Amino acid sequence: MRLGQILSAVAGLAIIAGLIAHFGLTDLAATVARANVAMLLLYVGVSVTVLLLYSFRWQRIAATFGPVPSIRRFLTVRVIADGVSSLIPPGRVAGDSLRIGMLHADGSPGAMAGASVVLDRFCEAMGNMVVAVTYMGIIALNSTGSAARLEATALTMSLLLVFLLAIVVLLYLGIAPMSRPVAMLTRLIPRLRPLLQALIRVEQHLHDTLRDRPAIFLQGVGLSLLIEMAIACQYALLLHAFGIDVSLPQLGMVILGSGLARAAPSPAALGALEASQVALLGAIGVAPQVGFVVGGVLRLHETFWLTVAALLALTSGLRWPQAAPAAKVSVP
Repeated sequence: MRLGQILSAVAGLAIIAGLIAHFGLTDLAATVARANVAMLLLYVGVSVTVLLLYSFRWQRIAATFGPVPSIRRFLTVRVIADGVSSLIPPGRVAGDSLRIGMLHADGSPGAMAGASVVLDRFCEAMGNMVVAVTYMGIIALNSTGSAARLEATALTMSLLLVFLLAIVVLLYLGIAPMSRPVAMLTRLIPRLRPLLQALIRVEQHLHDTLRDRPAIFLQGVGLSLLIEMAIACQYALLLHAFGIDVSLPQLGMVILGSGLARAAPSPAALGALEASQVALLGAIGVAPQVGFVVGGVLRLHETFWLTVAALLALTSGLRWPQAAPAAKVSVP
């Protein structure tokens, strides 16, 4: 673990310690003690459905680039990659790199494996943006004190969605948005030439897929919206299993806070997950103590799925991507 990650983890733990010192653990312990086992099993079932939908979408996209492994393989890799993404922030860069490497280890050409993951991530990001804007609208309609701030956030999300759509349209039309930046970087940093040329090949595969099979992109976005609805059910069941009843605007804020926390530089969103729930739920009138309890329940959720990812990584028998020996690397 790098020094920066150690420091961010320490900072996250310090935030958690501060929250515990302020709120105490009495309410959280009482919430955990009254957990409904049947409801938790239902939550696990919906969670597995979410993971299956993630894996099915990725498999459908990857199948446009060539033969693919079974859905079980995609499911295993997705769970492990999500665990890696959680532990190595920010975002999902580490997990997506692992997904590309594992698909390549199964026999897919590197550029095609990369293109499948990039297109899958595009579809997921668009679903995220659409749902985020929807949640913001619902929250703003039911909020009295922070409507202007929520509207500004919704506008930002909408602009990001337009930006992603613009990239897709450019790729469909055969206008390579990466070519000019890559050419500039190649001149400035010649040692990056192999990596940059790989990016160009990925971009070409994306163009070919969007041109020849545009329906796969639309199906991917549709599946992303279905996944987002399943995630809403997942979180609602999780909170209900611990006796926490939330309205639709509050549920939207819980999910948005969870997503924002993953962008924090702290491993497993330590501190960020708990603090985001206290702050965001407090912004719409929920007692800070309740926000802390919700954050604690979400921490149990994250810990459970991290444990599942670790067990799969140890027992799945996956071929982990290996770097080629330096002597065998040929640079064009």
